[in-house]
Amino acid sequence: MSDSSTLFTVRLPLAAPLSRLEAERRLALATGAEECVRLLASFVRPHAEYLACFVVRDDAALGRFGVGQGPSSERVAGTKVRLERASHAGMATAIAQALGRPVGSRPLLVPVRVGGDLALYIYADRSLAPFERDELARLNAFAASVGAQLARLALQSGDAEEESDEDLHTPPLPSRYPREPVLPSVVVDTHGEYAKLVGRVCRGEDPEGTAETALVRAGKDALPALFEVFPGPLLPGLGAELLELPRASECGPVLRVLARQRRVALQQTLAELAGVDTSRRFWAAHLLAELPYLESVPDLVDALKSSDLPLRRAALRALAAVGTMNTAATVEALRPHLLAGVPGRQRRLVVEALAGMRAKPIVPILLELLRDDDARVVRTAHRGLVDATGRAFGDDLPAWETWWSTHRGRSRIEWLMEAVGSNESEARRRLVLTELVALSGIEWSTTGALDGVALAELQAKLKAWWKEQSSSIELRS
Repeated sequence: MSDSSTLFTVRLPLAAPLSRLEAERRLALATGAEECVRLLASFVRPHAEYLACFVVRDDAALGRFGVGQGPSSERVAGTKVRLERASHAGMATAIAQALGRPVGSRPLLVPVRVGGDLALYIYADRSLAPFERDELARLNAFAASVGAQLARLALQSGDAEEESDEDLHTPPLPSRYPREPVLPSVVVDTHGEYAKLVGRVCRGEDPEGTAETALVRAGKDALPALFEVFPGPLLPGLGAELLELPRASECGPVLRVLARQRRVALQQTLAELAGVDTSRRFWAAHLLAELPYLESVPDLVDALKSSDLPLRRAALRALAAVGTMNTAATVEALRPHLLAGVPGRQRRLVVEALAGMRAKPIVPILLELLRDDDARVVRTAHRGLVDATGRAFGDDLPAWETWWSTHRGRSRIEWLMEAVGSNESEARRRLVLTELVALSGIEWSTTGALDGVALAELQAKLKAWWKEQSSSIELRS
């Protein structure tokens, strides 16, 4: 049998992007390597005009199948590209040339590692726009999950065997996976050492914080031990059902360590968000509010579709935190989820996430949403505009547009300071002042008078503070 006879027969429909949550669920149920690789191809397919699978053997990448507007699986199966020492970008270009892809195509290579060894590549390309950073992070994160599942399957059944169905052939995996992993005598069982440190932290036997600091410094090497007990012990009385919770880092020691690890902990936290354990998913969403990276937006939007109310609340808080750190990019990432055809509840929750950001870049999109056909979307958009600007023009769209045309060039702090002296209600002005004094650190009694000398003095202090700080404070303007 020739090498080309081992190609996959893959039939992937053109469909909407498979959510990370659904992809992780299907992956957990996968029982064969063929199923895992087909799932990865389905996950990548909506992002590309064409994709191909290449299995790595020795010093070469061997083609297995192709999907989309490009070379057939038969053509791909006869393609061999030497690895040499090329980077992923170099390999992507080499594969594109070997497949005769158009010069204007923008190639991407998604590597899959099994047990630390490179097992296969998914090649993808498209002609219109380059792959964006958050797309790359999402695709590579799921590829890592696929590699982990392939490793588990290899450990369970030894070297992969071909499927009985003649049309479905398992991709060759590296042949160095024993049923029981054995550590050479010179290798230290670091996982055991980190597990001991996690145990000390969980039992409160780390008064000086040395174990916690060691886990933070260990970075990704400590993640398996930390996620074995995730979310770890929590402070008494804390639970998902509470409407208000402290920051995740204040809820328990394991959450605090992961929050301190920042980006190192992001991908594994996203994997927990896409899991099946309700409690772990909730605490992962709550933790993501302290890991406010743009890559988490697609997964948090997936969480908004859940029927679990506490999870949806946690996802909303996390999205607002992401938007607070990177508002303009988050707004653009959420915009497709507001289009016609998106389920009504999901649209309303996305608008609520936008409203929670209280930042300048949300104003134009919320103004657009004041014209929406869904009355609840309009109400949420209006509330977001009031919180962001300090002004309340109700459903008077011309008044909002007039205000925006004259204020779009000013900072949000200046909007709020102007709102204090406006004809808004006393309750609204008091809320605006509360936010301003929290930002500035100026002392003010929340029951203080909102007129007369006291108010004038407070306004003068705020103006002086802003004049001094405006050059260094970034408020997502």
